Amino acid sequence: MSATLLDGTTRIDIPWVRPLQQNVKIVCHWQTSAVNIIDNDAATQLCAPSLADYINAIQCGEPINLLQLGTVFEAAILQLIPANLITQLSFDVYLDGVLSSPLKNSHIIHGNPESYFVTTTDKISLERN
Repeated sequence: MSATLLDGTTRIDIPWVRPLQQNVKIVCHWQTSAVNIIDNDAATQLCAPSLADYINAIQCGEPINLLQLGTVFEAAILQLIPANLITQLSFDVYLDGVLSSPLKNSHIIHGNPESYFVTTTDKISLERN
């Protein structure tokens, strides 16, 4: 794409690249040792907005950090249970419909370096194991 600046009779074309979007879907697998019954739908309503905000705030070319996803999840679920009662937590991350794995020996998932991530709360689900 390009933008044109006009200065009197001088015309300056400025080329720029509009990055592509990579659609993200997240399935959060979790479990708790809490003795009270925690509704999975209530947990989803609490956590999905925060997880979506994290994904949508990642800058173009930056990776998704699964450790940060965990931190965001724990902060959101605190309204229901203390974080120390979370006994299992893992994420399936789909980029444009394809299950994506982190780099070997890491917790980051890279997308297209010329794209940015985008998601909505309806693309984030929690599954209590």
